[in-house]
Amino acid sequence: MAFNPNIVYIQTGTTVYWVNKDLTTHRVISNSGIFDSGNLTNGQSFNYTFSQAGNYTYHCAIHPSMTGSIVVFTMTNNTGSPMTTQTTPTNPTSTNTGSSNTNPTGTGTGAIGY
Repeated sequence: MAFNPNIVYIQTGTTVYWVNKDLTTHRVISNSGIFDSGNLTNGQSFNYTFSQAGNYTYHCAIHPSMTGSIVVFTMTNNTGSPMTTQTTPTNPTSTNTGSSNTNPTGTGTGAIGY
């Protein structure tokens, strides 16, 4: 099991969504403690808005080998609204490559599957 991709680059103000489409329960938690999804069973979701630039590392509290990082940067001359990115977990034992289960929305960059 792994987050894929394990590094995502986004702009400040972006909301990232995790949606569990796996049959296994997961719990996304930041290494610094700023967010914690609680247990997410199949079909449940969690979101967090990144308002400050920085590198935010996280892991699955249930499966500690699952790790990821969100790099948040500030754009100069940004005149648009905050972006939204959806992250969708994928079943690691599936025959799919994961791309069909990863559904970014809005104009955000990157999506994370697990």
